[in-house]
Amino acid sequence: MSESQTENETGSEPLRRARMGLGTVLISDVVRDQAGVSADEGITLTPLGERDIRGREGTISVYRLDAAESSS
Repeated sequence: MSESQTENETGSEPLRRARMGLGTVLISDVVRDQAGVSADEGITLTPLGERDIRGREGTISVYRLDAAESSS
């Protein structure tokens, strides 16, 4: 597995998209945990619920990534 694949799977790509304001994304627990500790980067997560994985057993969590409002 290449370094760029590992980086995308651990959250860099979804977080980059959030910074660009691309709206709703599907994210894994690993990415959610990384985003949760990235509050200093101005990212907030709004839970939108769970969705079934088509053709597979299980569900995924869906969140909206937004720029956090400034508290100053």
